[in-house]
Amino acid sequence: LNLLCLGYTIFEIPYSMVFINSADPCEWSAHAVFNLAIDLFFLSDIACTLNTAILDEFGSTIVDRKVIIANYVSSWFVFDILSSFPIETVLCIAGVDLGDNAGILRVLKAFRFLKLARLLKIMRVLKKWDALAGSTSVTNFVKLMQFVCLMVGMAHI
Repeated sequence: LNLLCLGYTIFEIPYSMVFINSADPCEWSAHAVFNLAIDLFFLSDIACTLNTAILDEFGSTIVDRKVIIANYVSSWFVFDILSSFPIETVLCIAGVDLGDNAGILRVLKAFRFLKLARLLKIMRVLKKWDALAGSTSVTNFVKLMQFVCLMVGMAHI
């Protein structure tokens, strides 16, 4: 499910920035509700990651929550929180009028590109699969998928 949501996000962000131009950015369309659900899914994934055991460099399982949290906060937490936080929705709920101030709206549209940092999450998942599989066919598949992700990422730049 995680990879499916990641794949959706990679193509949805540029598409919606170019082709979906709503007069009211706080309008609750089906598209906006679905994107909020995706954001909430990724926020829940952060909570799951904070509670998932990790492997150390020797392959031992670490279950100490303080170590797990410290490891996550020092590595991917900032990328994950920035790419998952629904800032537009929070501002709309807070009552900030996004329609009158074009400058804020432009900043928010630029902020949406941070959601493409989720592409890094795909790379991270593929790297874990490669490390856990130990098969040459899986390794080749992972390398192919990493190349595809790299090309998709470059196409967005």
